[in-house]
Amino acid sequence: MHIVCIVYNNVIIEEQSFLRFFYSKNEPGIAMSAISGNPLGYNIFNAYSKYTGAETGFGFYAPNVASDIILLQTTYDKTGSVISIATPKFHSKEAKIRYVSAMGVFMDKIDNHGAMHQKYLNAILKSIGLYTFNNNSTCRKVVTDLLVYDLPPANSIKNHAHASYLKLGHYEYNIK
Repeated sequence: MHIVCIVYNNVIIEEQSFLRFFYSKNEPGIAMSAISGNPLGYNIFNAYSKYTGAETGFGFYAPNVASDIILLQTTYDKTGSVISIATPKFHSKEAKIRYVSAMGVFMDKIDNHGAMHQKYLNAILKSIGLYTFNNNSTCRKVVTDLLVYDLPPANSIKNHAHASYLKLGHYEYNIK
């Protein structure tokens, strides 16, 4: 039973990922429609999948993963010249682990989770910018941009469309 649930759940995930990525459709596919047509079967399948963790599979075509988030920081000196454009540098393993975890949290900026949640995410962004500012003695200004990789739909790629980055957040910290 468990293996059947895992296989069927992955079929559903793959089909929905495929439809969303290639056709921009946000509707259930054939596999999901087959099980949701039977309310009792759907409820049992849904409960079993959540209880056992079988619903945590990842679709092959899923473009929205935390590795698509980039935190880019531009540091400036007192004359306004660019010192560096880079991702934040950390000196301990714990700091690197926290940074990677924070990148996953920023996926929430894509969806609207309310004003308070957005303020929380902006506070994380500001604290990372402040960390960079405080650890660079020649720095007088830090511009922190939160970017997400934006993949074009497959039919646009055929027409030579290029991927780009969308700006999810922007923060500046400076000393006058």
